[in-house]
Amino acid sequence: ALLPVVEQVLEKAPGARIVVNAVTPETVAELLQCRKRFRFAVWEMVQVRVDTFRAAGNYHMPCAGNPVCIALMQNPQRGEDGL
Repeated sequence: ALLPVVEQVLEKAPGARIVVNAVTPETVAELLQCRKRFRFAVWEMVQVRVDTFRAAGNYHMPCAGNPVCIALMQNPQRGEDGL
């Protein structure tokens, strides 16, 4: 469960920059819940995929890798951005 972990991080360090890697749709859904609940000033998510290539005779064939989502969440510390 991601929500309680993020909540504890924010209690101890309100301006912490939190980075989470997600490989399942369920984890992505939890990240979206975090965005809604904590109303981060900064919230970004990117999805990346790395493919490998293998020899296939005189050719090279790509082997698809699974995508990974990387999310960044942060609120400004007190005193920054007028807070």
